[in-house]
Amino acid sequence: MSSFKGNPRARAMAVVACLGLFPACSGSDAKDPAGGSGVLSQSPHCPAGTSALRLEGTVDGATVDDSRSSNLNVGLTNFGSSSFDSPFSDAVPLQPSQLEIHLKWASSVAYGQTAPTTGGSLVAPAGATQAGRTLCITEGAIGFVDGGSEDGVFKFKVSGARAGADCAGEAVTVALRGCFEGGN
Repeated sequence: MSSFKGNPRARAMAVVACLGLFPACSGSDAKDPAGGSGVLSQSPHCPAGTSALRLEGTVDGATVDDSRSSNLNVGLTNFGSSSFDSPFSDAVPLQPSQLEIHLKWASSVAYGQTAPTTGGSLVAPAGATQAGRTLCITEGAIGFVDGGSEDGVFKFKVSGARAGADCAGEAVTVALRGCFEGGN
């Protein structure tokens, strides 16, 4: 196991709801070397202590550039059957330029560690061949940064998807990376 800060996070804001519990004895042993091409060293950048959600890349031929600093509407649970959801609730609907995404992973992940996604979905953005349709996430990874200007920031990548929420459709090309920081 890598070093662990041991500082549990629990955040609730008017439109952002986040729950993060980081047990020292859980998570994947998969490391993301500093400066490597893994999920933790990726761009985009979400500085620690700020409120930010950023998603960049492509989904089904459409460019995604979704950068939010208010009305994030994100839910993050890093305990047991863990998940990341945007939107988290129907309180504030997403804008047309914002991507709906839901990620799942098997168990808690400590700072500095990564884990593969075990499921999830996203809605293909405008401009995509599958625009407006739900895509099943088949490949991806998540992690939490340990140290530096992004200490504790949640990062993720999605590199595989299939058409349909049940993963029964054709493969869809996805190269999506993101970060989330709920602020203090």
